[in-house]
Amino acid sequence: TGRSRLTLAGHALEVLSVAYSPDGQRFATGSLDATAIIWNAISGQQLVTLVGHEVGVRDIAFSPDRGRVATAGFDGTARVWDTVSGSQVLTMTGHSGLVLGVAFSPDGRHLATSSTDRTAKIWNAQTGELEMTLSGHEGAIPDIAYSPDGTKLATGSGDRTIRLWDTATGAKELTLVGHSAQIQSVSFSPDGQLLATGSEDNTA
Repeated sequence: TGRSRLTLAGHALEVLSVAYSPDGQRFATGSLDATAIIWNAISGQQLVTLVGHEVGVRDIAFSPDRGRVATAGFDGTARVWDTVSGSQVLTMTGHSGLVLGVAFSPDGRHLATSSTDRTAKIWNAQTGELEMTLSGHEGAIPDIAYSPDGTKLATGSGDRTIRLWDTATGAKELTLVGHSAQIQSVSFSPDGQLLATGSEDNTA
């Protein structure tokens, strides 16, 4: 019907990101107010507020097992949180710029981040150890996405290109050219055969 079912108020500033849990029972929001909130997706009840970032939360993602959420912060860190207690489990530091994107691998073992420092990084999602740095873009990387089978990462950049990377080796597989302005979002189709991209050039 397109009718609004819930309106959730709780953040003090703009909401920058939203993500559903894999089971659809909860969703999380990240805000410029430096907090993230986990909500009951049926009732709209605010379940837990995640406090720890020093400035805005640019992106948020649930782990496949629903037990954790990861946040990307303008403070240059990515953080992993317990979705029930709200406690901070891991803090990943290593980017030299703002962290703009965050994504769990489909098996939940890895966490990918993207940054204004023109790199993407892959971390061990259990220990927070840095496993790989993906370099090559000539601009900030606003978004990052795993393929459904976890073998590829897509990064969209301010250099107007999208790159596909092999997650096992870190090798660049493809560079996709066609947009005339910064890429803002990337998303794989469920079968992994297609990649959708959105850009500041007003096209997808």
